[in-house]
Amino acid sequence: MTQTDKTALLRAAVATDGGTEMQWLSSLEMAKAAAALNDEPYGIFFCTESVARVAGESDETRAAYKQAHSGVLPEKTPFDSKNVRDWLALLGIRRWVKVADTAENRTVFERYGASPNTILFLSPDGTTWAKLSGQQTQENAVIAALTGDVLRQFERYANAAKERALSRDGDGQTEPERR
Repeated sequence: MTQTDKTALLRAAVATDGGTEMQWLSSLEMAKAAAALNDEPYGIFFCTESVARVAGESDETRAAYKQAHSGVLPEKTPFDSKNVRDWLALLGIRRWVKVADTAENRTVFERYGASPNTILFLSPDGTTWAKLSGQQTQENAVIAALTGDVLRQFERYANAAKERALSRDGDGQTEPERR
């Protein structure tokens, strides 16, 4: 079992539609730590409190929310789409955190220049390499971005990470750090 497997998760979304499961981490700090530990990218979904409760969650969770809220559900998000989850898995972005638009999270929203319905893609060191917001976060637009602009940005990120890894020697330092 790897260190990440031991990391406490809020939950792994149940893929009832046959799509890839996503790991929703319980905090931004946990997402950063898991990404750094595994040298993998991660994502942040900025959303409203109600959306945070059901986005990418199981049918049972959505049904319970609907029953508790007079039969009303928030709109579906890209994370409710099998196609989007599968594309994210192909890019190796499996760990996500939802940041709800609350007073306590205001500084996080400001730090990332985010508003509800913003998706960020980050490298393990916390650098944002792609951002989608507003209508760019609708299912078809996300898929288009994941097969276009976000994919190209991911490839640049992956190539840079590979170059950094190749430039390291046994002491864990890059060439410029040894000088």
